[in-house]
Amino acid sequence: MRGGGERFVRWLRTGWQSPAARSNGSRRRVPDIPTKAVRLTGCIALGWIALANIPDVHAFRQAAIDQLFETGRCLRCDLRGASLAHKDLRGVDLSGAHLIGANLETADMRGANLGGAWLARANLRHANLAGASLLGAYLVDADLTGADLKKANLRDSMLARAELTNANLDEAALSGANMQGTKLLQVQGLAQDQLSASCGDADTNLPRGLSIAVCTDGGIQ
Repeated sequence: MRGGGERFVRWLRTGWQSPAARSNGSRRRVPDIPTKAVRLTGCIALGWIALANIPDVHAFRQAAIDQLFETGRCLRCDLRGASLAHKDLRGVDLSGAHLIGANLETADMRGANLGGAWLARANLRHANLAGASLLGAYLVDADLTGADLKKANLRDSMLARAELTNANLDEAALSGANMQGTKLLQVQGLAQDQLSASCGDADTNLPRGLSIAVCTDGGIQ
């Protein structure tokens, strides 16, 4: 420990004196503190000072949100837990973005690029994702209740345990999608041919009359 740390140790060992005490020439007697204990205390204090100067994570996320609205692009941005409900996000490029746990309820994301985005546990209830690209997106446990996914590209997406009740999947591309445990009850526009190259399991809830192949890749990743 050098510089400020050594000065802090000396301050601890000698004690602090008020201006009045110094003017009277008096010295305050302080107990003899072991050097190791003093140094440990100094390190802890300096550690708290260092932690206080760490940039605010929320500030970084706000900067990413500002960038998104200013430029319409925020590739691989950290937007975990971001509140983007009811926002106009038409045509934005959020490919590879980290949107885990984000709130996108009723957001207008028509034509948006969410390819490779991380959307686990995201709230996409009643979001408009018509024509959006979700190619390879990670949507495990995402809530897409009532979402409009007409003509959306969901190829190779991970939809395990996602909630799609009442969603619109008319002409949506689902080839290679993993739907293990996905809830697809009362979906609109879903046809058997859309499921021909996707897979699920015994917990996949499909509308009556539709079927899906069992995944053989070892389960949810």
